[in-house]
Amino acid sequence: MNSDSSGAADRIAALEEELARLRESEKMYRMAAELSGRLVWSADEKGALRVMREPFSSVTGLGADEALGEGWLDIVHPGDRARVSAAWRASIESGEPYDVEFRARSGGGYRMMRSRAVPVCADGRVVGWSGTTQDVEEESAAELARREA
Repeated sequence: MNSDSSGAADRIAALEEELARLRESEKMYRMAAELSGRLVWSADEKGALRVMREPFSSVTGLGADEALGEGWLDIVHPGDRARVSAAWRASIESGEPYDVEFRARSGGGYRMMRSRAVPVCADGRVVGWSGTTQDVEEESAAELARREA
């Protein structure tokens, strides 16, 4: 084997090793996301949803494919939709983290949810967004009760 072949074989072996590490990392990430009870999602640099992880469909009743792009806004209560959309657009335009509470369709009714997202950057520019959505109904009800008391 000449040195060119040996170098190529070493690079291939290193790439295969890196791929195995990435697969293991993704597996750990998925398990952590499932255990957190949060809906995990990602969006492209323009804010269009590209991946919705389970249990999104079972919680919202909206198919994962239907949620892609801006389809996810269909789960947002009509009274909150403009505010939620405007907050998302502001984050996309500014590159600042997204954090908003809103009523979302869940189990045949609406529940308070909190969505958070952070920009994913490469070479100093936003290349996507990584986010979660969490049911905060109980926390919101408790806060309202504290305020009323």
